[in-house]
Amino acid sequence: WFQGSHYTEPDPARVLPLYHKMGFRHCTPGVKPAPELFRKYQVTPSMMGYMGRATATNKLPWATFMTNWPTVKTAMIFHETGIKGLSTALPHELTGFPPEPFSDEQRAQFNALRAKIEEQSAAIRSLDPEMKIMVGNGGTLFNSLWFREKLPTNLWDYCGLEMGIQTMHPEGQPTGWNSQSFWIARQMANFHGYTNFPVTTCFEVDYRSTGPGGLSFKRQADWYARDVLHMLAWRSPHINVALLIDVNASYYTSRWGATGVFQRSHLHLPKPAFVSLATLTLMLDGAEYQRTVPTGSTGVYCLEFRKRRDHVYAIWCSRGARPVELALDGRPGRAVDSMGRDLGLRYQRGRVSVPATESPCYVTTRRPVTGIALGAPAHEMVRLAEPQVVDPMRGTAEWRLVAEGDEKFGNYCLYWPMVKGDIVAEKMAGAPADGAAGGIRLTLRPQPGVRDIVGRYAVLEPAAGPRPIAGRPDTLGVWVNGNSGWGRIYFEFIDALGQRWISNRSEGVDWDISDWEGETSINHDGWRLVSLPLPACYASGYYKPSMRHWRCIGKDGMEQEG
Repeated sequence: WFQGSHYTEPDPARVLPLYHKMGFRHCTPGVKPAPELFRKYQVTPSMMGYMGRATATNKLPWATFMTNWPTVKTAMIFHETGIKGLSTALPHELTGFPPEPFSDEQRAQFNALRAKIEEQSAAIRSLDPEMKIMVGNGGTLFNSLWFREKLPTNLWDYCGLEMGIQTMHPEGQPTGWNSQSFWIARQMANFHGYTNFPVTTCFEVDYRSTGPGGLSFKRQADWYARDVLHMLAWRSPHINVALLIDVNASYYTSRWGATGVFQRSHLHLPKPAFVSLATLTLMLDGAEYQRTVPTGSTGVYCLEFRKRRDHVYAIWCSRGARPVELALDGRPGRAVDSMGRDLGLRYQRGRVSVPATESPCYVTTRRPVTGIALGAPAHEMVRLAEPQVVDPMRGTAEWRLVAEGDEKFGNYCLYWPMVKGDIVAEKMAGAPADGAAGGIRLTLRPQPGVRDIVGRYAVLEPAAGPRPIAGRPDTLGVWVNGNSGWGRIYFEFIDALGQRWISNRSEGVDWDISDWEGETSINHDGWRLVSLPLPACYASGYYKPSMRHWRCIGKDGMEQEG
């Protein structure tokens, strides 16, 4: 809640009931009104925000906050803080790549920040010895460095992450910017001996926009709920997702301003995300995460929670839909979809079939689930006006693996480390989606010297040269029989001007800006048409959103500006 900034709703009497109805109990720090109204709706600030001007000789800002909010027991040090020029590469401890040492200037910045932690931590604890210190509100890669620097645990209690997340897929591989970046911080903590040290989120995290170029209302609702479920599974002590209300100012058209679960003031019309999050808190309030139940697929999730005497299961698919049959010792209790509607499950012979989709659903039981069986996956068809088969890809006689690989491709983004994979291509006997025989199976063989987080790639090309495409196509795709292994399909084509296009656009090597949504990722089981819209411009000459996926390389081999 921006409390009036960016022309948002300033009146807490209109805002606090929205928190209460959604089942959220915390808001952003820095609230201006008197605490009495907040207590009426059982809402407090999530933590004491960073007060950069407070010092050991000027403790009044901290003392005032503590007097107003005596039950808030987390204090944050730093706000959107970082090191100038810090690499976006994943930590070398995780990749096995050579370390990137600090420059003298970066080391001086880091030492100054460490001194600030020492000063503020001591001063805050002198006012309230029970206050927990969070070093946070910076990027995952920056905050994880405090583990490498061996920051003493008497100075901090939480490593606080700020992942923008935005339109990135909830189950995407960890980058430092998406939901699964908890993995990076957790691995760094364990590597440097902070085995049980809590990793959490700051008061700002997870902004999924429904503004221009953003997510649909439904996808925002699904993905916010799944983000929260992952945070619960990572045992994050703090969960503070989303804006409450979209902003009214021009900030709305940024990646941040339309991330609310309510539409703009003054009507505050609820988006489906409000209902999805309210359903989540209804089903899981007071529940504690127990385990991730094996489903037989890394693309089908079943998280088990304990809520007093009951067990609650959150179930969803990364992509598509699939029946999930639960084996139960006794009839299930309440079962609802993400909008809170009853699922109407039928209990037969100790089993119920749950319709798992990209929207989480919830099933309560008195006893734990004893088994899971999956039905056939289903995926929504990509709508193509005039489908054209460029190549049926029936086997390895027509397609070959490029033996020398493509080193420039493998190094296109620092936080997507890749090496040429030991990958075998062979003809597949099974029938692909069109029912005809054949296909190409790619198998990744073990590479003991390569860390798990480092991707392995292969370049597959037509043996007889590029395949011509007639007409003016707008979409390029390939049928993939997925295994939810989170590989990714990259496309390459040559246009009529002889320019080469590849679907891995980035800003330098620091930022991959292509396909955050995971449309080309193998985050599915069974057959799915994996596709991307081709680069295109409006009649005015201004580029369409699809341009962000594509890197253009001219006939001279130089990268072109899109």
